[in-house]
Amino acid sequence: MRIERSGNEFADFKVALVDSEEFGVSIFKSIAASIGIHNVLAYASAKAAIGNIRIAGMPDILFVKFSGSNKNALQLCRLIRDRETFSHPFMPVVAIMEEATVASVTAVRDAGVDEFLACPFSPKALGERVRSIVHDRRGFVDLSGYFGPDRRRGAMAKWLGADRRSDPGPLIDPVTEQPYIG
Repeated sequence: MRIERSGNEFADFKVALVDSEEFGVSIFKSIAASIGIHNVLAYASAKAAIGNIRIAGMPDILFVKFSGSNKNALQLCRLIRDRETFSHPFMPVVAIMEEATVASVTAVRDAGVDEFLACPFSPKALGERVRSIVHDRRGFVDLSGYFGPDRRRGAMAKWLGADRRSDPGPLIDPVTEQPYIG
């Protein structure tokens, strides 16, 4: 993960977008450019994205468009978070959602995304999600059946003991890939 630089904080960011619609890619690139992100790699499918990420390396952030009943997007997120089969399981993932229903947000959250953007979104909203990942990324939890960002935010995301619901499991720093030391 790159640290904020003087001037345009996103000038040398490399982001990837998985979206099968050319118009959606065009809109995303325009909004990204308006906040200073000019290096956007676009992939029409999850398969193309994974293949290129395995060859070319991890982008700073992967944006995945979720539309309709797109099961490939969910499978992509689950594949990324599978530490046994994917070499970059800590890659930041932002879901771009055409329809943000409770069911769809829950499914995407459970697949391990870091952040959400509901369509249509503004440059301000995009910038907020990118800054959240860069400056305040949540730790990862490693539980049976789930590996991904802690669903809690802020100070609660640093809590290492048992909470009122259940033991959250080990909390892992996504930058160092080591357990947090409390």
